[in-house]
Amino acid sequence: EEWQQWDAIHRSAQAALVGRDDKLMQAAEMIETNLRLVGATAIEDKLQVGVPDTIATLAMAGIRIWVLTGDKRETAENIGFACNVIKDEMTRIYLLEGTAKQLHATCKEEIKKHQVSSAPAQPREDLALIVDGKALLELTKSMEDSSAPPETHELMMDFITLARNCKAVIACRVSPDQKRQVVSMVMLNTKPKPMTLSIGDGANDVPMIL
Repeated sequence: EEWQQWDAIHRSAQAALVGRDDKLMQAAEMIETNLRLVGATAIEDKLQVGVPDTIATLAMAGIRIWVLTGDKRETAENIGFACNVIKDEMTRIYLLEGTAKQLHATCKEEIKKHQVSSAPAQPREDLALIVDGKALLELTKSMEDSSAPPETHELMMDFITLARNCKAVIACRVSPDQKRQVVSMVMLNTKPKPMTLSIGDGANDVPMIL
């Protein structure tokens, strides 16, 4: 009986169009009283043994490593540090959500600030680039939309220039299809055409691998 009364309130809170989060919290506070903790369980998301060393060795061989993940920015950066992809001494460049115009301005500003080359033989050891899914929607627009204005292609090429100069690139909050877009973007717009290898452990990595 107690649960049925509470469930009606909870369902109403779930369906609320205004102040849903507050109403859900109030509903939770109603039932989360006088409880006795019986037990707790947790899952540790941990890298396999040898992963950081392997990635560091690949980087020493001149292979450029990009991390494409659906995780939020903070988690993605922590993964980057754990994998030895990014280091504390690196300057991190952020391309996060914004309009195409804002993102282009940021790209141009960073290219000028770090005096990067349009076709670097080697990436800069001191630079890391962090980009999110919302920014990638704008950055890859010219690939997916043939009617997109020329500025969108310029934006993508400036992004590629910036990315090629960075020792590490981390793309966070990306969808499975955006992972595919990133690989295609690099393959189709870099000269000479690079050899690429996509590695993933789940179904959401399949488009990228293909």
